[in-house]
Amino acid sequence: MKKNILFLTELDLRDSLGIKKKYLAQRKAFSEKYQVISFYCENNSIKKNDEIIYSYLFFMPKFMKKIIFYRLVFNDIMFIKIDVAYLRYTGSMPWFVWFLKKINKIIPKIILEFPDYPYGKSYITLKAKCALFVDKIYRKFLKKYVRIIFYCGNDGILEIWGIPAIKLNNGLCMNTLDMNTLDISNERLAELNFIAVAALDFWHGYDRFLLAMSEYYLKKCGSDPEIKFHIVGDGRDYHKLLELTTNLNLQDKVIFYGKKDGEDLKRVFRKAEIAVSSLALFRIEFMDATPNKTAEYCLKGLPIILAYNDARFLDADFVFKVNNDESLINLFDIIDWYFSNHFDAIKIRKYALKNLGWDQQFQKVFEEIDS
Repeated sequence: MKKNILFLTELDLRDSLGIKKKYLAQRKAFSEKYQVISFYCENNSIKKNDEIIYSYLFFMPKFMKKIIFYRLVFNDIMFIKIDVAYLRYTGSMPWFVWFLKKINKIIPKIILEFPDYPYGKSYITLKAKCALFVDKIYRKFLKKYVRIIFYCGNDGILEIWGIPAIKLNNGLCMNTLDMNTLDISNERLAELNFIAVAALDFWHGYDRFLLAMSEYYLKKCGSDPEIKFHIVGDGRDYHKLLELTTNLNLQDKVIFYGKKDGEDLKRVFRKAEIAVSSLALFRIEFMDATPNKTAEYCLKGLPIILAYNDARFLDADFVFKVNNDESLINLFDIIDWYFSNHFDAIKIRKYALKNLGWDQQFQKVFEEIDS
């Protein structure tokens, strides 16, 4: 008989397409082995297994919505036999600790997933810093209720706040992306197109790539290819990157698209030969990481530039690793690497299909649930 799994997040999935894709992909992986009872928020409503069970008042403050969310979930499950709770961690607020205390009495095993650990260095607004202050007060209570933590982040962490911890690599929903339709060739091209897709922030380090482009054009000879950088997304660093592009006189080399998805995003991807992942995770003290976006680039069939240790691609020849620091990136080295290899988009995609699905990444979680 299948075990019953409570799988939830208090986040509104409408606010982030990336988080929504991850949540639904994880739920699909769980549902292949277990009976899943899922709760999440979307479009100002609480949903249970995709059905709306409560709609918030539009003027309701966020903290009140979260209190209602956890009370409603507990009232719904209190008479249901649940074997394991798997919860996406968003911070130790009083209502979250209350919920853990309540479900600890009826659910024998509680598991938390930390999408990023350590966290806090990226919290730069006053509101975020206040939330972190409250989190530090209440997270000391977690060890009373939580069996184990699965986290995405640096290697070698065995315990978080007195709770056993196991590293988890991010995976993919294989049905959400198609392969890039551009043929990748090692023939010498007159122009190379790089693409980066993100909710732009300082740890993505795309300023490093812009500085590298400026240096490249100072040294470029007639036979060297033109470099174009396609930046898709918005976020806190959007205007800083726009200003830096102007200051470096790269306006005709860097294209900003804003936020795109669906067919619009696919059209931009079709222009690209190489994808650019995060180049400055060191700014938030990450040396090791497994971002979803890097895996999505792989599923698209694109070779990738990154600046951190990614356990999913340690031996992959289609990944070029630059220094994870503020040093200047040498685009000539990247161009030589690209043209000296015959990258096969189908092979790169097959690598993703074989290694990056949530069913593969969740094996550690399945073992813990079944133990």
